[in-house]
Amino acid sequence: AERRFIREGNDQFRQNHYREAEILYRRALDVNPESEIAQYNEALTRLHLGADNAEANSELMANAVETLQRLVNDSDNPQVAELSAYNLGNVAFTRQDLQNALNFYKQALRLNPSSETARENFRYVQKMIQDQQNQQQDQQKEDQQNQQDQNQQQQDQQDQNKDQQQQQQQQLFLFLCYCCFSSLLYSFLLL
Repeated sequence: AERRFIREGNDQFRQNHYREAEILYRRALDVNPESEIAQYNEALTRLHLGADNAEANSELMANAVETLQRLVNDSDNPQVAELSAYNLGNVAFTRQDLQNALNFYKQALRLNPSSETARENFRYVQKMIQDQQNQQQDQQKEDQQNQQDQNQQQQDQQDQNKDQQQQQQQQLFLFLCYCCFSSLLYSFLLL
């Protein structure tokens, strides 16, 4: 009975009838609560239901993620553990949690080194992380350059102000000298 419910659930899942598939996987779990395949399939179905239904999204997704994490850590079936890790990587990726996505894909590859999809996703996310780091480094360099430019502009302004001040002092000095000389000359002429 358990296998029949799983097969029927798989048929419904392939037709994108996730609600019906979930019911059938639940029936398989009623027959055998320890069925890791039924647990995995139900979790995967809940991920799809959560993605399709914004209202139920958080509860369905949280339940599915919890089940998948448990299966990754405790499953006796290496394929179930690998696929659970892979799908947790997908969930992390859709949440823009690239580091966790990378870790889950790496875990899936440890469980099944020949998984091409896990390898492709791992490389893709790894490249995205590297690109982000490069962008951050470029932004930091640009920010540093902007700060240096701003500091240089401030220094140039200070130098210009200092030059203007010196020039004004020289003009004042020359004016005072001229005044003194004129007054001296005037007093000399009066004599």
